[in-house]
Amino acid sequence: MGKKKIEIMSEDNMAGEHMSEEDNSKAGDEVAEGNGMSDKVVNEKSLSIEEKLKKELEETKAQANQNWESFLRARADYENFKKRAEQQINSGTITGKRVIIDRVLEVLDNFERALNIDESKADVKNILIGVRMIYKQLRGALEDEGVKEIPTVGNIFDPRFHEAVETVTSDKHKDEEIVEECLKGYTFKDSVLRPAHVKVARVPADSLPKDINI
Repeated sequence: MGKKKIEIMSEDNMAGEHMSEEDNSKAGDEVAEGNGMSDKVVNEKSLSIEEKLKKELEETKAQANQNWESFLRARADYENFKKRAEQQINSGTITGKRVIIDRVLEVLDNFERALNIDESKADVKNILIGVRMIYKQLRGALEDEGVKEIPTVGNIFDPRFHEAVETVTSDKHKDEEIVEECLKGYTFKDSVLRPAHVKVARVPADSLPKDINI
């Protein structure tokens, strides 16, 4: 009896060992399968990041191309605007010159009429009247364009508008008062076109007012 019991127990142990090997094999297969799934997940993640980076790169390239095209269009628009502006300026300048030239031609016509007068029948008084009319016409044309004469005689010398060509000692004028105009000066739209050449008074030192000490 005792021997049979031992043999039965041995068979049970063997069965248990056999089952343990099967369980271990299954466990191993499950671990291997789990590792395979983990590698698959890692690969899928790596592929997902790569695709994402690739997509971002393509979007960046597309945006860069769009920006470059926008820049080229803007530059072309600027060049066209610049050309139109230059054409308008040139056109405006030409138009302005034509207006002035037309006015000057009218004056030139009057001069030619004056020069064609028969000298044998010429009257000095009438000639002077005609010349004064031409002078007035020419000054009017210049004033209409913004040219103005600089005041001189009786005014105090101003280096911004006057150029002294001579000083005159005088006790009948204020010091630095303009006593004579040698060449007219003109301004053009508040800018000096040509300074007036003038003679300026210098009052003698003994004629200048002295300080009174109280």
